[in-house]
Amino acid sequence: MAELRRENKQMIKLVSMIYRFAFLTAAFIVSVPSVQAFDPAEQWAEAPVVVELFTSRGCSSCPPADKLLEELAGKKNIIALGCPVSYWDKPWHKTDLSRDFCDVRQHGYTKMLGKKSVFTPQMIVNGKISFTGSHRDKLELALKSAQTQAIKPIRLESLGGGVLRMMLPRLPNDGYLSYRLWGFGYQAHWTEDVSGGENSGRTIVYVNAARSFHNLGSWMGKEKTITLRRPDENIDGLLIFAQANGYGPIVAAGRLAF
Repeated sequence: MAELRRENKQMIKLVSMIYRFAFLTAAFIVSVPSVQAFDPAEQWAEAPVVVELFTSRGCSSCPPADKLLEELAGKKNIIALGCPVSYWDKPWHKTDLSRDFCDVRQHGYTKMLGKKSVFTPQMIVNGKISFTGSHRDKLELALKSAQTQAIKPIRLESLGGGVLRMMLPRLPNDGYLSYRLWGFGYQAHWTEDVSGGENSGRTIVYVNAARSFHNLGSWMGKEKTITLRRPDENIDGLLIFAQANGYGPIVAAGRLAF
């Protein structure tokens, strides 16, 4: 019964956070979207592949997965995001690394992918393929599969004066009515000296660690340009994902390093 009450409290917390995050959209978008044609010559030579890792400093199985993500982050066509969850945090080793919105995102995936529960380390490729993030062989298979179902690039560029431009591609008719645009501010490197829990005494480096979250609203899959304010946050760059049904397949993605 105590475990059930704990899970119920956690779900109530997550639902309230989803509603709170939805109000971030208005503060981030500057102007009404305008149409701008894509120049095919300026698009990436390879379609992007999105790899997300749900990790925790309190998880002894996570450091090998963190190292794998570090390898991936250096590849040109891979958009890597480390999302440190907070549900493993304990009062005696609290950290600023973890983010509650990572809990929300992972629970969203769990429901969409038909999984029974959340776990770490969990890797998800292009919002569709889930596996234990420390398994290199499963990662390699997922990356090969992703190459056969390419996603579209989202172009991001800085216009100066704290203004960014996001150019969304035209999507094929894939049966989805709309897509959700998610923005993640990240820090390229975050070093954590762990003083408690399963990894006590270790120094762990996290790459592309999610620091902020922005719900940019819905998108109908039409080619258009949106002007955004650069987030006033201590971040090294911005990642944008477009997902079917909120937490379904990622259909387009982009990144911009500041």
